[in-house]
Amino acid sequence: PARFQKFWLSFAEKYSRSTPHEGYTILDKWLGGGQLSRLQQWHYQKSQKQAQRESSSSIPDDTNTAKWWVYTSNVDGHFHRYKSFQNQLCEIHGNANEFR
Repeated sequence: PARFQKFWLSFAEKYSRSTPHEGYTILDKWLGGGQLSRLQQWHYQKSQKQAQRESSSSIPDDTNTAKWWVYTSNVDGHFHRYKSFQNQLCEIHGNANEFR
């Protein structure tokens, strides 16, 4: 156990010192900066169509659903460095900064 914990700590520290590549910044600008207005428009129109199909006069409550998600197998934890990903992030393998 001690050998594994030493290994885990070593690579977690390396990830925390590393710099995210440009792709993270690009996604952050698109998603956090509202540059995906067509996606937002599509999501709203989809909600309206669903409400009409259900014969409801109101748009369904989708406050618990996001317009987009980041689904990643990266374990570097870099998405946590950007505010726009905090509530729409699924790390399938977890991240190096969390040990269970």
